[in-house]
Amino acid sequence: MLAMLVRCLILFVAILSVSWLGGCQRQPFVSDMPRTPYERYMALRGRERPLTVQGPTGIVQRNIRERLQPLEP
Repeated sequence: MLAMLVRCLILFVAILSVSWLGGCQRQPFVSDMPRTPYERYMALRGRERPLTVQGPTGIVQRNIRERLQPLEP
């Protein structure tokens, strides 16, 4: 009984340490960086469109409609 308790405790500590060390990494993608070369190209030329827009109810939503509209020459 005591040996089983010690095994469970060692297993718990091992799982806890692995999960704790795995969570200390940076995010692979930063939210304020351009996601594609096209977005970087548009930003350099001052023609970028915002990623989000505040809707009529005050909720922040993705700006899908404006981003999918054709560009004016």
